[in-house]
Amino acid sequence: MRTRFALVLLAAVAATSCSNVDLKASSRLDPTITGWFDAGVTSDGKNKLVPSVTFTVTNTGQAPLGTIEINCVFKRKGDPEEWSTVLLLGSRTGLNDLAPGATSAPIVVHAPTGYTGTEPRSDILQNRLFVDAKVEIFGKPGGARWVKLGEYPITRQLLTQ
Repeated sequence: MRTRFALVLLAAVAATSCSNVDLKASSRLDPTITGWFDAGVTSDGKNKLVPSVTFTVTNTGQAPLGTIEINCVFKRKGDPEEWSTVLLLGSRTGLNDLAPGATSAPIVVHAPTGYTGTEPRSDILQNRLFVDAKVEIFGKPGGARWVKLGEYPITRQLLTQ
């Protein structure tokens, strides 16, 4: 019984200590590539392009980052509303317990929502109705609040990876 209580207490202390990390002050987000990912052909035969961002996270603090979640919110230029979003858990990105001074492997995010068209993919990017996009990247350690880590325009270029 005492062992079980000690384990529960240890887990509670560990959970609260992870949320004490100031993610904005102790990490740096570096976007390496933005663009429009070729998401293939839809079921109705249209070409599909989705906004994409690739980035790394560096722990600039003095302690491991703990359990981290990342939320990538894609928006169209001039529209304050969310267009698409992707939630990433740290266990899938390699961010959990990122050591001080360490940098994550590149994290690639493709939005599920994008543009479709019957024209060639490169022509979709030049369509007069095409609206550029941006991505806002938020993070949170443990049960803490979300903090904005960066905002980046999606470059009007075709990506295949």
